[in-house]
Amino acid sequence: MGKDLSTYSDISDVVTRSIDLSLDVDFETLEVRGWTTLQLEVLAKEEIREVVLDAKGLEIQAVVDDTLDTKLDFVLGEDNKVMGRKLTILLSQGARAQDSLTVG
Repeated sequence: MGKDLSTYSDISDVVTRSIDLSLDVDFETLEVRGWTTLQLEVLAKEEIREVVLDAKGLEIQAVVDDTLDTKLDFVLGEDNKVMGRKLTILLSQGARAQDSLTVG
């Protein structure tokens, strides 16, 4: 299967297995604030050192490895009108096929 051109992510490397979402809606300021935890499964046979996700209309304050309880470095790319921004999360340690990652 070829690369999906509608996303920055590569689903042959990592897939999302579950999403836990907590939101607070401020109707006065028309803002939504909250956090999310993603349960990811690594499919890549080679070690990966980063996870790439799509982000559109988000202001990201921090990314945390919930398993190790450590903050992770991340890079938010340039805005693309159609696809949003490329969110690259740098892992504190490499991951391989069948590894499970939890980031929030």
